[in-house]
Amino acid sequence: MIVVSKIFLLMGIMWVCATGNAAVAISDIYVHPMLGLDTNSGTNEKPLKTISAALALLPDVIQQHVVIHLGAGEYNTTGGVNMPENNLILDRQMHRSSASIFDVSVTFAGENNSFTKPADKGQIILNWPFTPLIVVKNGIWKFQNLQIGNRDYPGSQEGIRVFGTGSEVHLNDVRIRTGSLSGSGICASRGGVVLLYGTIEMNEDLPNRQTEASFCGIMADYGGIVKWQDSNGCLSMGNGSLSASYFGIIELGCKKVMITSWGGQSNCLAINNSGRIDMHGTEITLTAKMQSNAVIGLEDDGHILAEGAQIIVETQSDFPASIVLQKSSTLYGGPIKVAGPSKCSIYTMSGSNLVSSIIGEIQDLSADTGSYLNVYHKGSVVNVSQSRGGIVVAEPF
Repeated sequence: MIVVSKIFLLMGIMWVCATGNAAVAISDIYVHPMLGLDTNSGTNEKPLKTISAALALLPDVIQQHVVIHLGAGEYNTTGGVNMPENNLILDRQMHRSSASIFDVSVTFAGENNSFTKPADKGQIILNWPFTPLIVVKNGIWKFQNLQIGNRDYPGSQEGIRVFGTGSEVHLNDVRIRTGSLSGSGICASRGGVVLLYGTIEMNEDLPNRQTEASFCGIMADYGGIVKWQDSNGCLSMGNGSLSASYFGIIELGCKKVMITSWGGQSNCLAINNSGRIDMHGTEITLTAKMQSNAVIGLEDDGHILAEGAQIIVETQSDFPASIVLQKSSTLYGGPIKVAGPSKCSIYTMSGSNLVSSIIGEIQDLSADTGSYLNVYHKGSVVNVSQSRGGIVVAEPF
């Protein structure tokens, strides 16, 4: 039994100090970039001005859930309290009931000016000149109803990076607009976890136009995981890719995904070095705009499991390849539906395996160097080639 020894108020937030233990009561901290002051208490009536000032109110070990309410406006600095002004660093110990289970989290909730309802799209923007804008090193941090970045600093800007075992981010109805040449809007690395809910938009306004330094993709590497938790959710990506490598995993499982890639060296799905993407019933539309791309490119033990999924492949005319598997990679599931002005071409090499059904016109089916390509197709097949032990099985249905 814990005996409470004292209760006191600090800047409007109630803290409870107990014998042998210290805990913060369930707290609501309010921040407004235009109406707030960092000398305020952080209440609804007297909000703080910056995010870092709100974080400074938290204890070193967070014991109960905290909600940081963000009022409408653009946050063009963290505030620089115990962190850089242009890099939001989230690194706090949080109470655990076991070594692997967190009991608490901190939520950044985007709301309107009066803090009475969730913010509309684009009403709250976290935006400063640094890459990545947000770094998560420890604890569970949730973002909802807000925008990360605004493409004001093209060339190097990235969104949110989560790394290290014990680091977890939840994104719910979040828009990300970053201006990178090849970097990620969302990155989970070295055991970090990102969970997705609702509608996630990533440079979603760019599928029909190309702008310089506008890439915004999702990356999982070195055991990082990006995973959908909402079967009715959707992802829209106007210039980006899903990239998994070095045992990184991306799990979709949402209702719909739309990915357009304008990058000269960026496949819509790019999996290599033992990376994996699972689709779990998702309808995913992949559109490649540059001929140097494949729509789906796997190599060095890359894997896609498209169980119950529908993959829609869109390419421009005269594309050399739509789907390429190399070096012991696999793609199972589907069906794959061919759209756009060109026929689909599929190449497997170096011991790779592809088993799927194809709906639409096929230009080439080619298996090389001990690979296996098995398709059931609805539509014509122009060319079939097998070499150096490669096997193609193509049957109509």
